[in-house]
Amino acid sequence: MILDPNTEDGIPIILEANSAAIEIHGYSREEFIGRPVSDIDDEDGKKLVREKTALIMEGNPFYVENTHIRKDGSTFDVAVNAQRIDIGNNPPLVFSTEYDITDKNKAEAILRNQQELISTSTRLTQIGGWEIDLGTGESSFTRETYLIYGLDPDDPSPSVEAGIKYFAPETTPIIKEMMDRAIEDHTPYDVELPFINARGASLWVRILGEVEVQGGKAVRLFGAIQDITERKQSEVVIADALLEAKKANEVKDQFVANIEVDPKNWTVA
Repeated sequence: MILDPNTEDGIPIILEANSAAIEIHGYSREEFIGRPVSDIDDEDGKKLVREKTALIMEGNPFYVENTHIRKDGSTFDVAVNAQRIDIGNNPPLVFSTEYDITDKNKAEAILRNQQELISTSTRLTQIGGWEIDLGTGESSFTRETYLIYGLDPDDPSPSVEAGIKYFAPETTPIIKEMMDRAIEDHTPYDVELPFINARGASLWVRILGEVEVQGGKAVRLFGAIQDITERKQSEVVIADALLEAKKANEVKDQFVANIEVDPKNWTVA
C-alpha cells in the first residue's frame, strides 16, 4: 500500500493498494482507496498509528507485528514493513507491505504449548535430556539433567569424563562399557545405577542412551536420565515387607505343623 501521511489529524489515508491488500481486507477497490489506515487496525494499532507514522516520517524504517481487521470484522495477524518514500518535490509518502502471518503464529503457539508440556512433563517425572557431540566431545544438558546432577543450570555442561564420575565408583565401568558399545556397535542402552550428585546426595538414576549414525559412523550420543530414587526406596520397603510376611508365614507353618489333633481335645506338642 502507498499511504498519504499528510493529513490534518496525522492519520494516513490509503492512497494506492494492490489487489492482494484489497482482497485480504475484504473491501472493494472503491471502498478501500481513500480509507484512513486506522480503519484496518485493531484497537491497539489505532492507539499507535500517529506515533508510528511520526517515526516513519523521520526516516526510520518500521516493522511491527499486529492485528488487522477485515470489513466483516474478522481479524488476521500481519507483519508490516513501512518506510518513507520521497518522489521529487512532492510531500513524502509511506510505502507499506504486509504479510499474513496468522498460520505462522498459530504454528508457533502450538510449538510453545508443546515445549511447555514437555518442560512440565520432564519436571514432574524428573526426566532430563543430554547429548554428546562425538566429533567435538562437547556435551549439553537440559535443565532437569542439571538438577539431577546437582549443578547450576547456568554453568557449562560437564565433560564426558567428568559426567561419568558422578556414577557410583563400582558402576563407573558399567556406564563406560555401555557408552563405548553404543558408539562402536550402535547398541542402545537402558540401565539403572546408583549415582552421587555434586551436592553429595546419593541417588538412583535410570539412564538411556542411543546414537545418531551418519554414513555408518556414530556422530552423536544422546538420551535421557531420570531420578528414580523414590521408586527404589519404595521397592526396598516393599521387599522388606514381603520378607517379614514370608518369615511370619514360616513361623505360622511351623506352629501349625506342631499341632496334634485329638478328637476330644486340642493339644500342642
